[in-house]
Amino acid sequence: MTQNENTKKLEELIKKLINSFSPEVLVRFLREKDEDFRFLREKYAPVENFTNIELLAQKELEDNNRFGVWAIKTQAELSERSGKKKQFELAKN
Repeated sequence: MTQNENTKKLEELIKKLINSFSPEVLVRFLREKDEDFRFLREKYAPVENFTNIELLAQKELEDNNRFGVWAIKTQAELSERSGKKKQFELAKN
């Protein structure tokens, strides 16, 4: 695949993510973008207003930390501030 074809494919995946998000499309995007991710699809129990909690992928970073990509559905509307606070509280647990 040429670089131009690869770029177009990634652009299409990004448009799908924006217009109709799904964990499957996000995983396809990550597979195309970075081969170093380890794909897990681990499901977790609901917490407060968060459901469908799923760890989709992880990547080991150079400093031995891990970077996780999660998909989480919320039952409540979140503002930018409240969303960040809820995400922080969820990550602590």
